[in-house]
Parts: sequence; C-alpha cells; structure tokens
Amino acid sequence: MEQLMEKAKKIIPGWLGTRATQLYIFAMLVIFPFFFTEKMFNLHLDKRDFFLFFSIAYICTIFPMVLVALYDWGNNMYAPNKPDIIFALILLSAFIISTIFALNTKKSFFEMSSRTVSGLCFLFCILTFFAIRQYGKADKFLMWSWIAGSSALYLFGILCACGINVMYIQDGLDSTQLPIYLTPLSNTNYNTCYVCLMLPPIMVLYMLCKEQLSRILCGICLYLGFMFTLFIKTESSILAILLGIILLGYFALESDSWFIHYIHIVGIYLGAKLTVHILLNLFPSKLYPFHGLTLRFLRNRLLIFELLCYTLFFFLYTWKQEDVREKILSSRKYLVITGVSLACFGIVCIIYANLNVANLPKRSFWHNLVITDSTFSGRGYIWRRTISVLKEETIGRKLFGNGMNSFRTLMRLTRTLPAGNTFADPHNEFLQMATDMGMVGLIGYFGLLLSSLIKGFRSWQKQPYQIIIVLTLSVYMTQSLANEYSIFTLPLLFIFLGLANKQLSTT
Repeated sequence: MEQLMEKAKKIIPGWLGTRATQLYIFAMLVIFPFFFTEKMFNLHLDKRDFFLFFSIAYICTIFPMVLVALYDWGNNMYAPNKPDIIFALILLSAFIISTIFALNTKKSFFEMSSRTVSGLCFLFCILTFFAIRQYGKADKFLMWSWIAGSSALYLFGILCACGINVMYIQDGLDSTQLPIYLTPLSNTNYNTCYVCLMLPPIMVLYMLCKEQLSRILCGICLYLGFMFTLFIKTESSILAILLGIILLGYFALESDSWFIHYIHIVGIYLGAKLTVHILLNLFPSKLYPFHGLTLRFLRNRLLIFELLCYTLFFFLYTWKQEDVREKILSSRKYLVITGVSLACFGIVCIIYANLNVANLPKRSFWHNLVITDSTFSGRGYIWRRTISVLKEETIGRKLFGNGMNSFRTLMRLTRTLPAGNTFADPHNEFLQMATDMGMVGLIGYFGLLLSSLIKGFRSWQKQPYQIIIVLTLSVYMTQSLANEYSIFTLPLLFIFLGLANKQLSTT
C-alpha cells in the first residue's frame, strides 16, 4: 500500500488540486447564481443539477489526491486536531446517522422541494468543504470573480425591482410574486442569505485595499449591494447588513487609513439609500411598493437626519482627524462591553418573558418581548410550533433529528399545522438543523461556523484579512435567525468555510 501511494504521489501533477479547485469555485461563484433553464420555474432543480454536476466532476478529478492525503493523514495523526475539522466530522456523522434513521430515508437523501436541501447535496457540500480546505487558494482571480459575480447579480435584482424584466426571467409570475422573485436565486429569503454572505467580504476588502482602482471596483460592488439589500425588502437583510457596518467600525478604528475608508463605506451606504429614495419618488409606478422596516428606513426625516449626522462627523473628522479616532479607540472596549451586556440582558429578558407569559400582567412591558404568531413577519407562528414539536420528540430524535427535508413530514405526522399549510421549513437555521440532524448536527454545523469565526477574531491583528471571516460569519449567522439554509446558498457557505479555514491553517 505504501509503495502504491508513493507511486501515486509521483504520477499525480502537483497543480491538479489547485487548478481544479479554482475552476470549481469560479463556476460556483460566477455561473451558479445565474443558472436557470425555465425562468423562475424549477429553479431549485436547476441549482441542484448544476451543483451536483460540478461537485461530482470536481471530487472525481481530485479523487487520487484525496486518497493520498487521507493515507498521509492517517499515518501522521491519530485524531484530527483542528476545531473546524472536528466539527465538520461531527456534522458528517450526524448527517449519516440522521439519514439512516430518517422518517423517510429515500426521500431524505434524494428528494428536495424549493425550500429544502437533499441529503445528497448536503453530503457534497461537506465533501467540497474538505477538498477546498486542502486545495483552495484565495488569490486575486478568486477575489475578482467574487466581486464580478456578486455585482452582476445585484444589478440583475435592482433592474427587476425597478420593473425591468431582465432576461425575461419574471415571465409567468403574477403581480404578487414580482417583488419577491428578483433574481435567479429565487425568492427574497435566499437573496437575503446571498447578500449577507457575499457583501461583507467586499466591505472588508474596500477598507483594507491600498490601490485606488481596487477600491473603486469594490465601491461599485458595495453601492449595488446596498441598493439590492433595500430592494429585497426583508427585515433580516437590512438588520444583518447594518450590524455588519457597525461591527466593521470596531476594526476600522485600528488605523487612520482603515477609518477613513470606513467613513467612505458609510457614505456609500447612505448614497445607495438616497438613490433608492429618489427612484421611489421619481418612478413610484415602476418600483414595487416598499413596506415594513424598509419603508421606515426610507422615510424623509430619518434620511435627512442620517445625512446631516454623517456630514457633521465627516467635517469633524477632517478637522480633528487624530483626536477623533483616538478618542473613539480609547473607549472602544467600553462600548463593546456595554453592547454585549445589553445584548445578553435583552436575551435574558426575552427568555424570561416567554417562559412566564402566563403569569405576566396584562398590558405590561414584558408582553412586548413575547414571541407571538405575528412576530418577525409571521415567523413567530412557525417558530413556536416547531419548538413545541421538538420538545415532544424522543431522545434519539432530539440527538440525531429526522433526516434532511423532514420538516413538512414531521409536522403532518404530529398534526401541528392545519391541513393545507405550505410551511416547508421553520425559517430559522437553528430550528431547521435541530429538526434535520438534531443536537449533534446543531453542534457540528454551528461549531464549524463559530470555530472559524473565533479563530479569525484571534488572528485579525496579525493578519488583517481575517476580518473577512469574522464579519461575514457574524452577518450570516445574524440573518440565519430568520432564514433557512437551502440549495441556493448552502454550497456557497461551505466554499467560504473551506477557503476561510485553509487561510487560517496557513497563518
């Protein structure tokens, strides 16, 4: 066996893994988001087929190298010692067990609807993570592909939101569906997941870039991305991106150049917001109507107030550049402690209010913190019922779940939802993973995300580009509280995790 592996090492070209990985990532970042065959119909099947075709081809191409790597790994290590590898293996184990003991094993592994992921697709997401972690490289080719692909998709969505049916993709949709289906990534939930995964890295690149041309191109991408975020019209997209802008300010205080670039980013965000506001007033019949939180964010008074505050701060910083940054930097620690304390206090209050809802006096402040059926655009309705079902499950199901795509079947079996209800997922990644793969899957999945985030946060001062990992995963996990993982964005998340941990393992 040893001689066979030594021969394989000599025969296999060293560039094969890197080149194959670059081509695969390019296909997934640039072509995958746009690929469709029948306009907005059967999009999930188009994305599934595209992903499986390129993933299987990619894994088969590097398979000899994988065998050699596994052989060397087995000889040199008795157990994995990297947190991301450990959590990925836990997730893989949870996936295998949950599939074997699924409510419907065949359906769990092979089938999927527009709002689910098949077990086969999830398996290749994990496999590509391991492969990209081994052979991926975050070079200029990848970065420019990332920027070009995401910018084109944002422009696609903006044009559709302005009533321009790009590539006739919206043909066949009724008037109520048009504001929801803006891109070949299906509805607003998946566009939210995409923008929260793709926009934060560009924000960091703009802040860190020293070349003016690179900043201009990143700035164009940010401008389109911020506009697209508003046109999506979901609360989770707006809140998550705003959190990203605020969190980026924490890192921007580290140097004068970063901070002035950060001020530019805030200006780009306000400029995008002003552009949407102008379009809404000039062409009210062309743009699809705004509602909820997005409409409040576009109010005249709020926009004027934000622009005045920004203008005053910009001139103050220009006048007293060193003093302003140094004073904010000196209080950064206390601002973070205050913010974290308030967040923890809020979480405790929400938990207390929901556990003691029966004992709370009527019309008290605490009732504002109780999750009801109408909470967060109606998501409270399905959150409450999902939690109720999870509480009643057996220990085995709580640990390992019911298999991929099991949510609708589980709800029907427990008769939790009324007949004819169309919910196919709980609109929350924590609840979705708990349903699909139980607590073990939950530990593996979010352990992988959090371990990557923590490692990035520990090393960002020595390696500033690790801020990309911290910011992106923070923003993505924020929106995951109100959205679900799907075939439209889950492969892109695992590609990002593979690249992130490849970069972290070499620093």
